[in-house]
Amino acid sequence: MIEQIRVSKIVIDLPRPENEPWVHLTVQKVLRDDNYEVVNLLTRFDSISLPISVLYPKEYGIPTSSDTMMYGGEILKGLTAIVLTLLIEKYGGEVNEKGDLIL
Repeated sequence: MIEQIRVSKIVIDLPRPENEPWVHLTVQKVLRDDNYEVVNLLTRFDSISLPISVLYPKEYGIPTSSDTMMYGGEILKGLTAIVLTLLIEKYGGEVNEKGDLIL
């Protein structure tokens, strides 16, 4: 049995200007058979909530087209890298050739 962890929802709370934004992730666990077919899906396996400042000091290795601007696709790639980093830190595992986090 293959265990996969993935995020089904990302919510960014944008509070009043004097307060810090928070990121909330809804985490799913997917159980797959040896043919990589879904056997079971735990839709609300876990959740992660953290202030956005936790993400600032880390380097995620996200390539950008310039030092001052990121394009839409780069933002999505960056968000994916950040989420995968958070999931690996919390659950361990490795990213497979499909980009899935496998425990």
